[in-house]
Amino acid sequence: MVPASKKFLGDGFVVENCIIKGHDKYYDIKENNLGELIFNALSETPEHIGQIVALTSKKKTFAQLKEQSIRLATWLRKEAIDSKDVVALCSRRHPHTEVIFCAISLIGAIYTPFVHNVDIVTARHCIKTAQPKLVFAHKNIICTLQEAAALENHTLKIVVIDSDKDNDYITLNTIVSTPSSAESDDFQITTVKSEDTCVIVHTSGTTGIPKFIPLSHKQFIQQALQFDISGNSEKQNRIVLTYFYPGWLVQTLFSIRSILVRQTLIFHEDFEPHETCKIIEKYKINTLAWDVYMIALLAESDVMDKYDLNSVTRIHSIGSKLFDQVRGKMIKMFPNVQTIGRGLGILETGLLTLFTENCRNPKSEGVVVPNVQLKVIETTRGEALGPNKVGELCAKSPCMFTGYYKDPQATKAAFDDDGWFHTGDEAYYDENGELIVVGRLKEVIKYREMELQPLLIEQIFLSHPNIVDAAVVGIFHEINIEQPVAFVKSTNGSSLTEQDVLEFTSDLQYTDIFRGWVIFTHEIPRNANGKINRRALRERAQIFYQSH
Repeated sequence: MVPASKKFLGDGFVVENCIIKGHDKYYDIKENNLGELIFNALSETPEHIGQIVALTSKKKTFAQLKEQSIRLATWLRKEAIDSKDVVALCSRRHPHTEVIFCAISLIGAIYTPFVHNVDIVTARHCIKTAQPKLVFAHKNIICTLQEAAALENHTLKIVVIDSDKDNDYITLNTIVSTPSSAESDDFQITTVKSEDTCVIVHTSGTTGIPKFIPLSHKQFIQQALQFDISGNSEKQNRIVLTYFYPGWLVQTLFSIRSILVRQTLIFHEDFEPHETCKIIEKYKINTLAWDVYMIALLAESDVMDKYDLNSVTRIHSIGSKLFDQVRGKMIKMFPNVQTIGRGLGILETGLLTLFTENCRNPKSEGVVVPNVQLKVIETTRGEALGPNKVGELCAKSPCMFTGYYKDPQATKAAFDDDGWFHTGDEAYYDENGELIVVGRLKEVIKYREMELQPLLIEQIFLSHPNIVDAAVVGIFHEINIEQPVAFVKSTNGSSLTEQDVLEFTSDLQYTDIFRGWVIFTHEIPRNANGKINRRALRERAQIFYQSH
């Protein structure tokens, strides 16, 4: 029995009346204007190398980043973009994405990233909701954006991001290569209020149409400063390699964080095990910020003994749960890793938990971070639950958004009367205050009289040595209510059979449930932020069902 109030000295948080409270931490924020914060940071150390393009070794100093950002910001002003306008980015990874975000911030406009491979339905929804005045895009997605804008009767100016010259559109390279009339010290940053909207990001849309989340300057800066918690606060010589798409907020946060603490970002467009390891070895990269799926792919490959990876001392695993099997392989690949940063963070609230050196449960997402409060509630009565009782996770955070963009109904459903945000995650905390996420409430599969959590079943599958990726979804069934379908990707050269997979679920008595419902696949579809695209899998499963 845990007392009503219990303090955990190692990480400084307390549990009071079933509410987990992180300790208070003060951030000395001199500016609540993101543009001013970026401008000052770039001006302090102009000679610092902020970016290196891996394949060409081309370097970009803070002085060059500042100059390019000012040139683009000046051009945007000439295009009548001001602090109330929305500017979108729809692109694959590109060395100039930092310039775009910095320039938009300097003039106080609102930045909204779209996923780089957006489909026409989602593009229409994004344009209708965000109403961007201008979009920076790669060439292959322009037709989709134009069609979506036309269908929404919306005028949209397009700047091509991945081409030096284009006969139909102005290119970003042309803009940043042309000297501005307001270089460096003559440039005036737009004045904004701390509560003004800075960024509008949208949810993954894996289970439905994406919702849009506005973040103010103050909220965004606080989210960026949360990286302090993971031991990253000091200005140090960190060389960072990330593979997140610009459509994912964490990429923007890492980029801004790298400016604030003077790190160097290595730009490499596409992850490939051998090429990536060559880059780590060549540039002596010491910090990796990757999706867990990429770590799993690296572990599956044969690169472990071919490259010197000893420079890596810190890994941030983002996007998916870090399973024990993957964690073990990761430690073998990177023997000098001192910190594996993982935790729970969501767009609406920022970082909520972090796995610290005091954590004992390898399956947990860690413990509550400073300035954040968490509770787990019983879903029907709403009462706060004690340890080891599963319910819905609710949160309060200073980084927390105040409501979905132009969606009052979704906002009302997300918050209770006391201001707690309902995350939709099914979770519990143990006697040590560590949070364990069981799954998503909306993803629960109702099979006859049972409720199945896809995440738990996927964890079982992924513990099999010959399964590298797995996903479970439910589809409508006349008899079973919902039929669980398992998609499995096996390791290269594996002779894994359906029976092998079924036997692995026998302890949970799932063998009969999945018999005839295991689909082997070359790839588990994921969206730009690394999350499983369950909507696409349900469509595939439905086709499979109709053909059998």
